[in-house]
Amino acid sequence: MVVTMLLLAALAIAWVDLRALARNGRIRDLAISLVFMGAALTLGIFSLLRIHIPNPLMGIKRVFQPLSLLMDSLLQ
Repeated sequence: MVVTMLLLAALAIAWVDLRALARNGRIRDLAISLVFMGAALTLGIFSLLRIHIPNPLMGIKRVFQPLSLLMDSLLQ
């Protein structure tokens, strides 16, 4: 029920915001708005359904930690 309400709210917001962008011919802005709105809606639904969303900073740390250790060993 709550997910349905979230979808209806997102559709109402999209109707107001995206209609003006389409009317003015701002296709790039429309595409970017759709991408961000879709990402926000997806994260909101995941949060409502209590699906674990990993922290992006942990992925960045996992990628750059070996490089940091290498640089640290080279500078000592």
